[in-house]
Amino acid sequence: MKTGWLRVGGAWYYLEPVSGKMATGLKKVGGATYHLASSGAMTTGWALDGGKWYWSNSSGALETGWLSSGGSWYWLDKSMFQMAADWQQVDGKWYYLRSNGAMATGWLKDGNSWYYLDSSNGGRMVASKWQYVGSVDYKFNGSGRMVGAWVNVPAMDQYPNLPDGCESVALANMLRYFGFPASNTTIWNSYLSFSDWNFVSAYAMGGCMAPCNLRCGKSVSQRSRQFSARPGCNGVFTFRYLLVFAVRHTGSSVGSG
Repeated sequence: MKTGWLRVGGAWYYLEPVSGKMATGLKKVGGATYHLASSGAMTTGWALDGGKWYWSNSSGALETGWLSSGGSWYWLDKSMFQMAADWQQVDGKWYYLRSNGAMATGWLKDGNSWYYLDSSNGGRMVASKWQYVGSVDYKFNGSGRMVGAWVNVPAMDQYPNLPDGCESVALANMLRYFGFPASNTTIWNSYLSFSDWNFVSAYAMGGCMAPCNLRCGKSVSQRSRQFSARPGCNGVFTFRYLLVFAVRHTGSSVGSG
């Protein structure tokens, strides 16, 4: 009775040592594990089995760990051998693998949060630090979520048009930085409501407070699609964008974590 490896018609098959039965699925032989198709033929390269992807080298042995294939990187589980997807922690570092298994790099939006996967650092998720992406210095918390940024905003002077109203001008300056065509009077003239006394929800007594600007920022952003392409600017303003003192300054802090 023939057992062990058997080559038939250019394909390799494995016959169980005791019964001689043809093996299928994952089979450990010696120090390596192999994938055998439903036909029993040993596979090489990518193979799909039961909704899971596997990759075998030219000898048929299944690979684990990082794999470079077709210009992308993939992670093959070291115990299950299958291709991973979604968030994956490897040696204490986090990576994101798309639904096709390819490792993502650059900006990633997951749920309502933005993350940055640094291609210059092997695709690792940036966490617990400030890091420049392009010309903007972003802040990432311990879970990798982008929570703020430090940007260089060209000065927008409130004078002589507005002797007061620095809050609305600061908002206009930040909007202009993110691509909205705003002047120092845009917010004051077109978006703020007015009151003789209520400076919390309207412009009154020479100024207004954050809640008023917050609602104003939402109103502006909801009328413009220019924010959706930037991380964190999905048409919904938060207090992060109002922690800006950009009226007569060139450096502005956005977010405190």
